[in-house]
Amino acid sequence: MMTNNSASGRRGRGRPKAQTMEQDRNCQKRLLDVAVRAFAVRSYDGVSLRALSAAANCDVSMVAHHFGSKQDLWLATVEYMRERVLMYCEEIAVLQQSQLPVEKKCMQAIEHLYETMARENETVRFMMRERAEGSERFAHLHARVIRLLFAAYRPIWQEAIDGGVLKLSPPALVHTLLSGAIAFVLTSPPLAVPVEGDADEGRDESAGSAGEGVLARGEVKQLLRGLFAQLGGIGSRPLEQGNS
Repeated sequence: MMTNNSASGRRGRGRPKAQTMEQDRNCQKRLLDVAVRAFAVRSYDGVSLRALSAAANCDVSMVAHHFGSKQDLWLATVEYMRERVLMYCEEIAVLQQSQLPVEKKCMQAIEHLYETMARENETVRFMMRERAEGSERFAHLHARVIRLLFAAYRPIWQEAIDGGVLKLSPPALVHTLLSGAIAFVLTSPPLAVPVEGDADEGRDESAGSAGEGVLARGEVKQLLRGLFAQLGGIGSRPLEQGNS
């Protein structure tokens, strides 16, 4: 089992004396933001702490100051992702408690899962990278983040199964199929979808641009409704063109 050697008070070398507390906090967040991207793209072994620090515009000594070792930084990155996922879990809890018809609630949950994964695109890539490597780290990531997200959606999938809206069961299989399909759409260059409100900066150039093999958000909604239909939802009603 992985352990966090940087728990609470432990720190490596002290920060540069000229560093203010505000700069210190900003540097810590930048390091975590860059770490999500770096571990997703280059894998754990391929990440250079010096290069990561440079990308975050921080001195490399700040990694030791805030986190300790590379493993400690990785563990802190997982907790950083967990904090973000908790916000989405609160949103889906509100939907789960709503009085919407089961079919509509299930479709909204599917769309919410897509929106969550689209906003956290780099987290999705992080998870896929760790899953592909199959290391001990993935078990920790699964326990801290992936299982948390599934637990939030599980009651809606179960309600839809019990109500005959979804023909596939158990909920874990439904969630795996949906999240896998969405991850494929988000990470496959010919299908990559830009996140609404995001600038082109930082986007993979191989993803192209709107109209060049990139799915529009309305098209993604159609794709999700089609997948819902395949799972048993929406009955035999045809998908309405342009209905997003």
